[in-house]
Amino acid sequence: MTFKIRLGHPDIGDLSMAQIDSFSYMASIFRLYAGAKFILKDMTKTVNNMLKTGMEATVTFQSEEKTYVNEMRILSFNKGSDDYVGDRIEIILISAIYFENEIKTMTHAGPVSQILSNVFTNILKNSAPKIDFVTTEDRARRRYQLGERSQDFAKRITKYAIKGNLPVYLYSAPDGVVHLKGVYDMMTSVPKVVLSSISASKLIKMPNNDSSMSELIYFGHSFSSNTKYTSSLITNVFCTKNFKFPTQLADTSVYTGSDYDNPQAEIGSPPKTKFYNWNLTPDDAMAIAVREAFEETANAYTMSSTFRGLIVDELQLGSTVMSILPYEPTATGTNGSKVNLGEGKYLITQINYIYENKILRTEAHMCQIAS
Repeated sequence: MTFKIRLGHPDIGDLSMAQIDSFSYMASIFRLYAGAKFILKDMTKTVNNMLKTGMEATVTFQSEEKTYVNEMRILSFNKGSDDYVGDRIEIILISAIYFENEIKTMTHAGPVSQILSNVFTNILKNSAPKIDFVTTEDRARRRYQLGERSQDFAKRITKYAIKGNLPVYLYSAPDGVVHLKGVYDMMTSVPKVVLSSISASKLIKMPNNDSSMSELIYFGHSFSSNTKYTSSLITNVFCTKNFKFPTQLADTSVYTGSDYDNPQAEIGSPPKTKFYNWNLTPDDAMAIAVREAFEETANAYTMSSTFRGLIVDELQLGSTVMSILPYEPTATGTNGSKVNLGEGKYLITQINYIYENKILRTEAHMCQIAS
């Protein structure tokens, strides 16, 4: 794929590649807004007085078959001048919904997914025209938007959404769509891609010889572990006795972290117990607890891979991939079989697209969800 940047001023419009010195785009399942940064070369010194913060902009990723348009606006800029090579302007973009500035006070009712769907369909539709929202399993409730922008309200109540006893995230993706997606659906999705190095591709067969999975070759990767602030087992305790029908509400939940029964861990990180007081309803406490537990443990084992070109379709935020390594399996897995440490199923949590020195590359950041 290639990319194109368009600025909203009628005298600027589509930027040529000769005008773009460098470009980067970033989206994450943990952020509602996507962001981009690029260096604009203004050789004729005509753009300086046209740029304004809040100006409309679009970042388009396209191939012969598909086009993905990201509605954005200028968040900030940094102008510099050189009498010999012209102006170089650093421009930072953010998803257009960031600049929806109307403050509202109103009452919403229903499960979180229904409320968010109504907000984006009726209030934020101009800056976020495309949405893809899952149906959440939290109970219908009244939620109060008190003197808030609608996107701030949406971010605030997303933590109360739950599906499959796991958290739900609201995020903008490179396909130009705002997604509401549950971690349960992400983690249980069937991987369609195997990631491997050139040497692994030549030496190792695909998992289970599954020819339906496509293969992507990275030219650089790194594995990281960080169990300093994680727990292999988190027990959450909720106060239910002050609520009507307490027997219908769970008073505890247990969450296992990434290093629980993982062959990369000689011993799991210390377990903990967390208490959620009566100021939260048990339903809301449950949703917040599983969200905090997931975010606390998601970075226990991570992988980052770099690929040539812009890879939009095969590496989607919230999708899963398999990783294979070019080593002879010598470590012992949890089922007693021989494995390579670090191989397994990964969830894509962040995507970066980078154009630098006239070269396009994709960086995918992932957390391990199965060994």
